[in-house]
Amino acid sequence: MTSIIKKRFGDHTYLYAATSARVDGRPRIVEQVYLGTQDEVIARLTAVGGDPTLPDDTLHRRFGDVAAAWGVLTRLDAAAMIAGVLGNPRVSGGVSAGTYLILAALNRVCDPRSKAGFAAWWATTALGRITKIPAVALNHRRFWDVMDRVDAGQLDRIEAALTRRMIEVFGLDTHTLILDMTNFATFIDSTNPHAPLAQRGKAKPY
Repeated sequence: MTSIIKKRFGDHTYLYAATSARVDGRPRIVEQVYLGTQDEVIARLTAVGGDPTLPDDTLHRRFGDVAAAWGVLTRLDAAAMIAGVLGNPRVSGGVSAGTYLILAALNRVCDPRSKAGFAAWWATTALGRITKIPAVALNHRRFWDVMDRVDAGQLDRIEAALTRRMIEVFGLDTHTLILDMTNFATFIDSTNPHAPLAQRGKAKPY
């Protein structure tokens, strides 16, 4: 925990940002950063026109949910699991097919968008800094190029590989498995010839 503390020396009061932690069961100051004299700090914070030490503007990026989802996918080594099935082909842009597919899954978890809208959504998040993947590599056509290379049999093998990996990493107990499909629905563009796996049917199983 960090707090502001004062120290008095002669005629001046000095301010420090002190970080405390428990050491051998007792609270201790483990880090201390000098901020300036009390008068200097007050003058900076109340200066006309704002604090010159503060930035003129800031960029706000979505972080929490996308970082958590990326962390889980990384922990599962999901891109490598997919590569083990697909042979890890690369498409234009130098990004692996497995990485494109886990990015599509991440978007579905956090904020579902069309592939055409993916790059614009990506720009609102911290994923570029986290993954080091340039936005130019995220054109929607590249997602479709990858998805066109995956057939139904490969999807089944990817699902099986990821399931085994999740059981291993998270120590899941598989003695009982409950699947609620009462509100499952698939949304299909009937005029789209590029989705041969999707089929029409009842929204609820009977």
